Amino acid sequence: MTFKALRNVSLCPGRSTRFSHVTLPVERHTVVLERLRDEWTAKGYELKNFRVLPGGAGAELDLVNPVDGFQFSWTTSGDRVWIALIVMSPCVRSPDGKYPG
Repeated sequence: MTFKALRNVSLCPGRSTRFSHVTLPVERHTVVLERLRDEWTAKGYELKNFRVLPGGAGAELDLVNPVDGFQFSWTTSGDRVWIALIVMSPCVRSPDGKYPG
C-alpha cells in the first residue's frame, strides 16, 4: 500500500502537516484500518478513535504518538474510493486539540 502526498505545509520549524491518500476498494478499508490500529497501538501509539462507518462504507482511525504529540488520522473518502491520511504536528492544532480545518 502506497500513500501519495497531496500537499505538504510547513507551519512551524521542523514540523509539518501532510495530507495523503491511498486508492483501495472500500471493501478493504475497515480491514486495513483495523490492521493499522492493531500494529500501531502495539508500538505504543494511543488510540483516540476507531469507527466502522454504517453500511460497509469504510472506517475512521485516529492515533496519537504520546512521546511527541503527532496525530495520525485515516478516514474513508466521501466517494469511497480511497483512504485519506492526515498527519498533524502538535504546533498546528488549536489549543482545544481539534483539527484546525
